[in-house]
Amino acid sequence: MEIGSDFVAFDTEFVRYPEQGELHYPGPWADRFRVTVPFAQLYQLCRKVLTPAEQAAEEVSYRPDTILYYNAVVYKEHSGPADINQAYAVTPTSGEYPLITLLTAVAAGLTDPANHYLINTTAFESPDGPVLLSLLHLQAQTTRDLIIESDAFTCSVLLDPYDRRQWSTVRVAFAQVWQVLRSDSPQVDLEEIEDAGGLLYHAPEVLSAYVRQGRLA
Repeated sequence: MEIGSDFVAFDTEFVRYPEQGELHYPGPWADRFRVTVPFAQLYQLCRKVLTPAEQAAEEVSYRPDTILYYNAVVYKEHSGPADINQAYAVTPTSGEYPLITLLTAVAAGLTDPANHYLINTTAFESPDGPVLLSLLHLQAQTTRDLIIESDAFTCSVLLDPYDRRQWSTVRVAFAQVWQVLRSDSPQVDLEEIEDAGGLLYHAPEVLSAYVRQGRLA
């Protein structure tokens, strides 16, 4: 590996199994080459230790906790249609709650009206008191003033779908969030969302603790 003042370069290989009749069949066959990546075009770095099953899988998913570096400016400048599953994290600091990095990227994603974020909670605080076991829909036209704190976030949302003039400020503690989804519509089809890489955060233990205890985690 070579690290320059404005680039990183390294030797790598692409391993494939040629079809019958192709050169190098049945493989595996490795195409070795050198990659040079300018820092100005690098928007994401991930680290993940693959299990034996993942090493043999056709696809490997990278969850937010595997992301070491994310640059939203570079992503916006160089992203293409294939990059729909953008990095939902920025550089985390030691001890930082994982939802901070996730929601930082969600906030950036809210600038695009095509993005819909669905946040499942065991509870959140509203002007009328706690709302239990609810889903919050965050989208450019339904969300304002998103503020991310050290252990929670607040925002103004439209809780009444029939009154688009009534904005309500809600506060959601991270300890009460058990799932964050990204979709291209407010409708929830979990299987389709997962297949599209839209399951951004999943903490079923939060929901399980609520069900077992019958109260807020």
